[in-house]
Amino acid sequence: ILVPADVLAGLKAVQESGETDMLDRQAVIRLCFRFGFADAAFWVEANRTAYANGIFAGFASINAEGADDD
Repeated sequence: ILVPADVLAGLKAVQESGETDMLDRQAVIRLCFRFGFADAAFWVEANRTAYANGIFAGFASINAEGADDD
């Protein structure tokens, strides 16, 4: 699932912290805010289905080399 680079950074920070299971969406949102990734928190809240799909399919940055910026 393609996400903005700042969203990906927030999701990685939460995952690497080990403080919650990534399936606990509300905890992920709280931790994104705590770690200073408000854009990631708002994205997770606004994109429930894409977030759930990304948990299983993986996330990549929209801004990654070779990815579409449209």
